[in-house]
Amino acid sequence: MRPRPSFCPTRAEAQAAVHPRGAWLGLRLAATLALAGAITATQAAEFNANSRFEANPESELGLYRFDLRIRQRIDSSEGIGTITYYVNSADNSMMIPASGLGAWWPGGEFAQGRLEFVIRQADGDFMACGEHQDVGPACLLLGENLGPAFGWLRDMGWHQAFLDSIASTPQTLGEGPGGGAQGVRGRGQDAYLQMWFDRGTSTVATRMPFLGLGVGVMKDFRVRSNRTVTRLRVEGMDKDGGDVVMDLVELVPARASRDTSLYHFVTTFTAQGVEEAVQIGQQGLSLQAQARGIQEALDACPKGRAGRDCRERERARMKALEDQFRQQALDYGRRHGLPVGD
Repeated sequence: MRPRPSFCPTRAEAQAAVHPRGAWLGLRLAATLALAGAITATQAAEFNANSRFEANPESELGLYRFDLRIRQRIDSSEGIGTITYYVNSADNSMMIPASGLGAWWPGGEFAQGRLEFVIRQADGDFMACGEHQDVGPACLLLGENLGPAFGWLRDMGWHQAFLDSIASTPQTLGEGPGGGAQGVRGRGQDAYLQMWFDRGTSTVATRMPFLGLGVGVMKDFRVRSNRTVTRLRVEGMDKDGGDVVMDLVELVPARASRDTSLYHFVTTFTAQGVEEAVQIGQQGLSLQAQARGIQEALDACPKGRAGRDCRERERARMKALEDQFRQQALDYGRRHGLPVGD
């Protein structure tokens, strides 16, 4: 038999409440129900509350601000390491400073320069910013440019699908983080996920379905409560076929900001940049075919003075073709922030 909730009266208490001698029980019942209603209303208000922090710009260009700091441990076949990053509780945009990558990328150094920080925008797109030896201060944009509204709808759909799948998914769980955390198992986009969270309610106000990279704060629509996710296990997604495990180490209020207007933008890896590059590549194949035809015509010109005009004509055609392809490449570089010179 399932235990009776503390705010639910017994039949005897309900009957006594209508009898004069049971007046005190009636008062007790009314007070209990009122308290239960107040708790329910408080939980609903906390669940529906939005962050008071300002959301970050929709454009890549601007001042990005963050109000939470998360530190988490990642356990995979490549090793165990800790990353530290900042989150905006209003839109789930994030900023990972190079120093926060720890052993995964010590110092943020690479062959052509130095990484300073990575920003995940509200729509899920990323930009990596730092110093490049040819470009100077630059941000490399990566993603589809969906926009925050579409990004929110996408993330909400994925999150709701995971929650809905829990009831029909075998709850075969691996080792949990301890501390009384509750574990659930459901279907993610590409793998089964095991998620553990505190049994209490998170005090972080947000309308985002999730804050953080796998661990952090999630909205549990099953019980209408914000929960702190302390461990995530992604089944079978490691390089060796094993599980990737993430553990929450720290989630605290903390302020950080980055101004991307100080950086030059490179957009070659955005959806539009990649599409244009593919088009230029296809045009290049066509130009190569034309060049072969011109070379054949050049080879067929008569030898000596008799073929001088023919050779000049075909060489001029070849140069015009080369200039055309070069101009297309230069225009592409200028549009997408690549160093192309004068």
